[in-house]
Amino acid sequence: MAQDARVRTALPVLHWFTSNAAGAGTASGSRGAVYYEGEFYDNVLFTLHGQSSAGFPKKSYNLDFNRTQRFGWSRGAPRVADVDLLTNWADKSKVRHVLAYEVMREAGVAAHFAFTGARPAKRGVLQHR
Repeated sequence: MAQDARVRTALPVLHWFTSNAAGAGTASGSRGAVYYEGEFYDNVLFTLHGQSSAGFPKKSYNLDFNRTQRFGWSRGAPRVADVDLLTNWADKSKVRHVLAYEVMREAGVAAHFAFTGARPAKRGVLQHR
């Protein structure tokens, strides 16, 4: 994949491609592809995540990967069937999700993995922010 010179960050970038970006923001969703950390994933289902955040300017999304190609989110970690890209638009601290899940894990409770170390870049729709 050719690097986009407009994206300047030291964080890993999750590139996602869909021909129907508006459809990704619905319950029925849209199919597309993801490129992350040198690996390309095809036929990924993007759907809207959550109800409250549906009205936010920056949405949360579910990404559902194929059985034959699970998502490798971290080297050495088990591959996963799906991930959620959660918006922190309403969270002024920008750490609520990550902090909550880390505290739960440290307390010995089963919890989702969460990290702020990735920058989503939606392709096919240029986002100026």
